[in-house]
Amino acid sequence: MHFGRGSVHFEARLGWRIVPEAFPESPCVAALLVSHDGARWLPAVIDGIQAQTAPLGRVVAVDTGSKDESAELMEQAFGAVHRASGATGYPGAVQIGLDRLRESAPDCEWVWLLHDDANPEPGALAALLEVARAHPEADILGPKLREWPSLRRLLEIGVTISGTGRRETGLESGFEARDGYVNIGAPSGRL
Repeated sequence: MHFGRGSVHFEARLGWRIVPEAFPESPCVAALLVSHDGARWLPAVIDGIQAQTAPLGRVVAVDTGSKDESAELMEQAFGAVHRASGATGYPGAVQIGLDRLRESAPDCEWVWLLHDDANPEPGALAALLEVARAHPEADILGPKLREWPSLRRLLEIGVTISGTGRRETGLESGFEARDGYVNIGAPSGRL
């Protein structure tokens, strides 16, 4: 989901979205990082966010009642952290982050959704933006997700939801990562 300058389109499922009039040369991207007891992974995630070759306009962090030092790690890296209750799930935490972004970064055209175990490579955001530029009709873009720590096994290459709500990853057992494989729609790391 992206928001910022442009025309507003109301949709039954999304509620709203703002479509930029033209793809900006250097679009503003806000990262929204959600964590729950993720201190084990957050140092690598924070390093990955800070190493991006494409600039981030803003980082908003939401912690959902962590009992470890997750909130403190995000606060040291990005400043203020919104602390939600432990009963807050990922969708609720994303909504909290989006509300904060509407207030603090209303000019950002894209929101990059990240979880505490999403470790983006330095060129991940630049690659997503390149695909966004090439496919202006796309509302949501996503990377391939690989298993930590080996990074050899693909976990998801996009997600399909069946009529009964079952999640389909599109992968067969034993499928491994291959260079040049492109996908759209993985749930973590979405732009």
